Amino acid sequence: MRFLLYNWVPFDDPERRGGGVRVYQKNLVDYLVHHTEHDVVAVASGLEHDIIDRSFRIEETQNEYPGRVRSFSIVNSPVMAPGQHAFGSPEVFDESTLPHWHEFLGSLGPVDIVQFDTLEGIPIPFVRVHEVLPDAHVGVYLHNYYPVCPQVNLWKREAEHCADYHDGFDCASCLLHEVRPTEVLRAHQVSRVLRRAGVSPEGVTYKLAYRVYGRLRANRERAGKLRRLVAQKVLDTPAPAHLANTNATEDMELRLPVPDPDHTLPVSLKTGSAAAAGDKFSFRREQAAALVNREADVILATSRRVAEVAGARGLDRAKTELAYIGTRVADEVDRSRRRHELAVPGELTMAYLGYMRRDKGFYFLVDALERTQDELLSRLRLVIGAKMADPQMERRLEALSGRMRDILHINGYEHDELPSLLRGVDVGLVPVQWEDNLPQVAIEMVANGLPLVTSNRGGAQELGGTNSDFVFEATNRADFMRVLSRLADGEVSLDDYWADAVELVNMDMHYRRLTDLYRSAGSTSAANG
Repeated sequence: MRFLLYNWVPFDDPERRGGGVRVYQKNLVDYLVHHTEHDVVAVASGLEHDIIDRSFRIEETQNEYPGRVRSFSIVNSPVMAPGQHAFGSPEVFDESTLPHWHEFLGSLGPVDIVQFDTLEGIPIPFVRVHEVLPDAHVGVYLHNYYPVCPQVNLWKREAEHCADYHDGFDCASCLLHEVRPTEVLRAHQVSRVLRRAGVSPEGVTYKLAYRVYGRLRANRERAGKLRRLVAQKVLDTPAPAHLANTNATEDMELRLPVPDPDHTLPVSLKTGSAAAAGDKFSFRREQAAALVNREADVILATSRRVAEVAGARGLDRAKTELAYIGTRVADEVDRSRRRHELAVPGELTMAYLGYMRRDKGFYFLVDALERTQDELLSRLRLVIGAKMADPQMERRLEALSGRMRDILHINGYEHDELPSLLRGVDVGLVPVQWEDNLPQVAIEMVANGLPLVTSNRGGAQELGGTNSDFVFEATNRADFMRVLSRLADGEVSLDDYWADAVELVNMDMHYRRLTDLYRSAGSTSAANG
C-alpha cells in the first residue's frame, strides 16, 4: 500500500514549523516506516520560492528516512503558506498549475491513500486527485478550518470566536495587519538562498542574515514613505497609483471560480465595496467546501466538536468521520501517575502549556485571575510552560504572583521535560477561546496524569468524556473561576474526571482507524462511475 501525505511544512522540518499538525504527521510517518511495509510519499508546499527560476515545479528532497520515504517540495506554488499568508488571495482557486500536479501524481504509479492534512500552501483544486488516480482513497483531515476559513481558525480580529461571518462581510476586516504577499515571497526566497548556500536554519548566521534583511526592508519602507510625502505634500500632487495607500478590501482584482457542471473555472470579479468583498469571501467558503465535498472520499474530524463546527459551515456531514489523532504519548500513559486528589488539600495547582495567545485562552486566564478575590487566589498555584513574548504580560504575571500562592514560569519546554515540569500539578488548563480542533498539549497533559479544565469550545473537552464539572463557558470568567473554586474546595474530586475520560489513541489504534475509514469510504471516482 502506498500513502501520500500532504502538509504545507515538511514532516521533518528542521525549524519545527507547523505546530501540532506537523507533529502528528511526523508521528504518522514514523509509525508507517517502523511498523508497516507501506510506501510513503510526503509532499510539502507554500514555503519554497526560487528567486531566479520562478517556474512552478515539484522537486524531490532529502528526508530523515532515505529509501523508505520519498519526499517532495512544490517550488513556486501560487499559494503561499501558512494559510494566513494567502488570506484573500485569488490563487487559492488557481488551476494553471493543476496539470503539473496531475503529471506528478501520475508519475508515482499506484497510490492507495492520499491524505491532505491541510490544504494550505496549494490551490484547493489540487484535491482533484481522482482524475489521475481513480482508485485512490482521498481524505481531507480537519486539523484546522482552512477549507471554510481563510484565517484557518475561525478567530475574528484576534479578539473573538467567529460564530457568524455574516456572509463573508466580517472576513473583509478580519486581519488586524494587511497581508503583504510580496514581502512574504521575498522572505521565502531569502530562506531558500541561505539554505542552498549551506546555512542551517538553526544556526546564528541564518538568523543574522534575516535580521539584516529585516533592517534593509525597514529602510526601504521608510524611503517609500518619504517618496509619498514628497509627492503628496511638497509637490502637492497625488501619489502614483503604485505608491498610494489603499484599503485591502477595496479595488482588488480577484479571480474566483463559478459553478460549472464539471470543474470550477476562474473568472474575474472587481470588488469595489465592502459588500462585494464580503461576497468574495462567501464565495470562497462555498466553493472550497463544494470542492472538498465533491472530491474527498472521507472528511476526517479530529473531534466530534470539529465535525459539528465544519458541518454547520458547509462541509458534508455524511462524509465526515471522527478520527482522533494518534500520538506517541498515548503509549507512555502510566495510570499510576493519575491525580486522584489534590496534592495539598484546599489548594489547587494548575498548569498552562503552549502559547501565550488570546485564541488559546492565555489572556482570558490572566484576566480571570486578576478579577478573582484574594481568598481564592491565595490558594491557587500556576505553572506556565510558554515562551514570553509580551513585556506587559510579564509585568501582569509579576503582580499576580504577589496575590497567588505561587506562579512558576518556564520560558518554553521540550517534550521529555514534561514529567518533571508537571510534578506536583493537580490539573491542566485548556481555556481555548476558539474551536481548537484537538490540541496536542491537552493530550500530553492527560497522558501525564492531569485532569483537564477546558472551555466548551474545541475537542479537548471530549478527553474528559461527559463530565461537565470540568468544563466552563468559553467567554465566562466567572464560570471558569467557579470550576476552579469547586476543585480547590473539594466539591469536585479529581478522581471524577477519570470515571468518564476517554482512552487516548496511540499510533497503532489511529492507523487502524484510518485504514478502516478509507476502505469503507471507497473512492468518489468509483462511486460516481
